[in-house]
Amino acid sequence: AWTGTSSGFVKVVVNLTNTAKYAGHSLRIRWRLGTDASTSSVGWYVDDVTLTGIGNPPPIPPPGTQLRVQ
Repeated sequence: AWTGTSSGFVKVVVNLTNTAKYAGHSLRIRWRLGTDASTSSVGWYVDDVTLTGIGNPPPIPPPGTQLRVQ
């Protein structure tokens, strides 16, 4: 997680190595943005999300299509 002010993009890595805790369960990943009234920026961007070590990864969509994982 990250808080504060940034003059550029910030890389954040979340390590979920305690796999026994998640085994056999669905995992929901959420991005949350909280602000106060002093900001006038456009918000934030999420890009290049990578999940590794997945037992049954979702299929890779053909070029020109989108994949929605629920």
